[in-house]
Parts: sequence; structure tokens; C-alpha cells
Amino acid sequence: MISRGIVVDEPEAWKTPMVLLFWRCREAVRLGWVSYRANNPIRVVAMTSAPRIALQCIFFALIGRLLDGPAGERYAFIGCVAFASLTSTLVAICDVPMEDLWNETYFRLQRGVIPPALVYACRVIPMVLEGFVESVLVLVVCGPLLGLGRLSLSVAPYLPLYLLVTITSAMGGLAVAGIAVGKRKDVLLGNLAAYVVLAAGAIVAPLPASAQWLGIIGDIVPARHGVQAIRSALAGGPWLAQTLLEGIVGLCWLAVAISVITRSNRRIATQ
Repeated sequence: MISRGIVVDEPEAWKTPMVLLFWRCREAVRLGWVSYRANNPIRVVAMTSAPRIALQCIFFALIGRLLDGPAGERYAFIGCVAFASLTSTLVAICDVPMEDLWNETYFRLQRGVIPPALVYACRVIPMVLEGFVESVLVLVVCGPLLGLGRLSLSVAPYLPLYLLVTITSAMGGLAVAGIAVGKRKDVLLGNLAAYVVLAAGAIVAPLPASAQWLGIIGDIVPARHGVQAIRSALAGGPWLAQTLLEGIVGLCWLAVAISVITRSNRRIATQ
């Protein structure tokens, strides 16, 4: 194992299977952090991604106000807080397996003890945290800028649900990343997935009754059920069922991710 440019031997004194698995996963997480910091300096993220995400939220909220007045603005804002994290989950996570291909280090991953899907799950943790920070940024900054400070305060107790949405969308991002491996379509597929969620997930506007097919797609994409749970909770309605559905959707996407990454790994190994 290489860590910080130094070859690190596995611990000799306590080589039990579970301890070794924990140690290897910890090293994969550390590699993810090192790679993330190298590719995403905080100053660059603060000067590029953060303003773009904030302006995106303001744009959609103003469109909501134009379409349905203050109620439409509030509806769009609640959804935009969740959508802010998708740039780091559904989109950016696709770069994790592609980085191995670009650097021609994928063969090392194939020879490793940990399955590639588990390695990727460890390495995307920084992007999950970045996505949640982006959601908090939209809530704290864009709410007051739009005159929705009270709504931001009302939404703040439901940040754990936004964290759940960030995690489930990351599971979807892993599935998209697995599909992108070997096809050099990571940017296309990641952005396409994000806009499918935006269109079918009732993120910034309710789905029209004439587009029932969008609702069917929306039922299986990340974020929709979580955002519905938050809206229902704010209205004093039930929210637990939608929260559980969001978790189930995330686990299903995780299962798809494991399957797709495993198949992609076998395909590349035979090439």
C-alpha cells in the first residue's frame, strides 16, 4: 500500500481479517482525501463551485416565484438545497474510477485485496461531505439573499434528511461511475443523471399531471423521496415513509453500483 508517497506495510501484530479490512479501508479513505485535495483546492472550490451553486439556486428560486409566486419560490428553494449536493455526488464521483484509467493505475486496483466497489466507496467520502457542505451553503447564504431567512431557519432542523439525500445520490453516482468506466463518458453520464433527477424528481416544480411517465422515473431516482419528506414535514404532515423510501432507493442504487463496477472490472481485465 502506498500512502503519502511511502510504501506502507500492513500491520504485522494484529492481522485478523476484520482489522485488516478496516486498515485497508482506512488507507483507501486517506487516498481519497489526498486525491481530493490535489484535484480540488479549497480556494479554487470557493471561487468557482460555490458561487455557481449559489447562483443556480437563486435562478431556480426566482423562476419558481415567476411561475407560482411566493409558494413556488419556497417550493423551488427547498428542492435546490438538495440539488446543490448533486454536483459533487452524481457528477464528480464519476471522476473517481476514471482517474485510475487516466493515470493507468487501474491494473493495481484489480490486483488489490479489496473489491474495487469498496475502494471507490471509501474514496468518494470527501465528495459526499463536499455535497452536504454545498447544501448547507445554499441554505445559509441563498435563503437570506432571497428574503427566505425564516424558511431557512425552518428547514435547518431537517438537515439530517438533506444528508440522507446526499448519501443516496452518492450511491447513484457510484452506479453512474461504474457505467462510465472504460467508456470515457463520465462527464456526459454524470451531468445527464443530475438533470434526470432535476426533471423527474420534482425538485424545483411539481410534476405536471400530463407527464405521468416522469413520475415513474422520479420514483426510482435519488433525492425525490427525501425532498418530499422534507416538504411534508415542514407542512406538518407525515415524513417517515418517504424517508424510508429514500433510503431504499439509495440501497438499490448501491446494489446496482456494486454489480456494474464488478462487471466493468471483469470486462477490463479480459481486454
